[in-house]
Amino acid sequence: ISATTTNTPNNHTPKDVTINDIRDQGLRVLLRSRLPLCYFLRFLLEEHSCENLICYLEIEHYESQQYDTTFEQQTAALQILDVYLSPRSPFEVNVTERAHAQCQAAIASEDAEKIVACFLNVKPAVFQLLLDAYMRFARSEWWRSMVGQLDGKHFYSIEDRNATVSHLIGYLDRLHKHDLVHAPDRAALFRELIADFCRTVVGVEIIITSSPPD
Repeated sequence: ISATTTNTPNNHTPKDVTINDIRDQGLRVLLRSRLPLCYFLRFLLEEHSCENLICYLEIEHYESQQYDTTFEQQTAALQILDVYLSPRSPFEVNVTERAHAQCQAAIASEDAEKIVACFLNVKPAVFQLLLDAYMRFARSEWWRSMVGQLDGKHFYSIEDRNATVSHLIGYLDRLHKHDLVHAPDRAALFRELIADFCRTVVGVEIIITSSPPD
């Protein structure tokens, strides 16, 4: 497993959230970050709850997009519903049956306004799950690792980015060696999720090798 990075000027990554911003304003600011968010994701991977973060980011992206047709928006909403909110999904997020049913009904309604707001009751529930996890993250080894790498900086260097992403690559490598044998389908889905996060949030392309584990 390896990674390639996009080129950025002045040997710095795009402007990002500082650690002091996160200390002062908490989870909402962390969710708008790039490199610090990698450390939160790494923590959630250890807790086996990374789907909460990815689901929240997917909903944020969905709500920020402009869609040409109601069908296109409905299709995008259904994809989130199927991956994160459907029973027996490998990445099912723990929301109430009522919130799930309301979301499903809004998407099925064919009403453009209802489809736009279909995650109205789901998003706060997922945020609360993340808030609970954030409180644990703030006392964790991964918080200390984030502070050690990124604290005191207003811009993060390419070296900061590479060091940060290496933690996710290390997890993927461990997953590759273990789950390629024991749960190959689940391992492939996890690799796809993390690789997409690195590409869209951090600007790093993760290359997954297909070689068998040692």
